[in-house]
Amino acid sequence: MPVGLTSQNIVDTPPNNVGWYDLGVRPGEVGAANLDGHATGAFDNLHNLQTGNDIYTVDALGQQFHFKVLEKELVDISSFPIQKVYGAINRVRLNLVTCAGSFNPADNDFTQRVIIYSDR
Repeated sequence: MPVGLTSQNIVDTPPNNVGWYDLGVRPGEVGAANLDGHATGAFDNLHNLQTGNDIYTVDALGQQFHFKVLEKELVDISSFPIQKVYGAINRVRLNLVTCAGSFNPADNDFTQRVIIYSDR
């Protein structure tokens, strides 16, 4: 499902689904397409992906795209690599992002993110 930015200028994440950052490119297009989901929902097994694993996405028209995991990164939310995840890139890439770490009630957010970088 398409998502944009929250009022805090953070990519929104739907409660029980995967969100595609619609201010970026679509999966399968040149650039970094980004999908976000909750670790307790759609991306509950994302942390199990390893370098070399296959990822398949299907768009609204039923077209399937195949990606290979290049890298998995665990980062603190305070040092999230915005440019690496959302910046311009001249190849077809898919990034998957989910929450990790401990829940911080003051921020109503988790302290870390798991990021999966994959290429076609």
